[in-house]
Amino acid sequence: MLSRIQACCVVAAVALSLLVSAPHAAKAQDDNESEVREGKTIPADFKGMVGLGLIGAELGFVIPAVAGLHDTWAFIVFPIAGAAGGATAGYFLLEKGDGEPEIAVVALTAGMALVIPAMIVTLSATAYTPEEATQVADLQNPGLVRFSDSGVRLAPPAVSVVPGASERESLRTGASTEREVHVAVLSGKF
Repeated sequence: MLSRIQACCVVAAVALSLLVSAPHAAKAQDDNESEVREGKTIPADFKGMVGLGLIGAELGFVIPAVAGLHDTWAFIVFPIAGAAGGATAGYFLLEKGDGEPEIAVVALTAGMALVIPAMIVTLSATAYTPEEATQVADLQNPGLVRFSDSGVRLAPPAVSVVPGASERESLRTGASTEREVHVAVLSGKF
């Protein structure tokens, strides 16, 4: 299993290699097709905006996950901001003016190709950890002294106020009609 830093480096290396090699491939393809097109230009349309928008959204998922930020708001705000920034950059870099249709196609292809690796890195970085199981076990063991598989712990005990017995039940069993405070002193798995 790759560590977070290794996974981030792999995704960055793949994205960088696609973007660095793409202009050379696009230029070679352009030279070969120039005879076929005979002066006709291919419009970039919105390929560059969508492609860089996808890459920005993917980075908005991967960066907070790798940085250890697991809050829900981060996985809403950062991808939206990344997509908006990427789409804006795509417009000004690849669409405005004559545009760069070959590079726009490469950006779209890279954006679509990196969706699954970005999700894999994000999900592996935010996956379940055993520390979370300990926290859940602590909630299930409410005592001051808590025994579990991981050892003995001291923690604030659970305190609850229980209503007293009804008058009829008090007469029958001798139980108090006053409210009772219960404090869990010892809990755990034995």
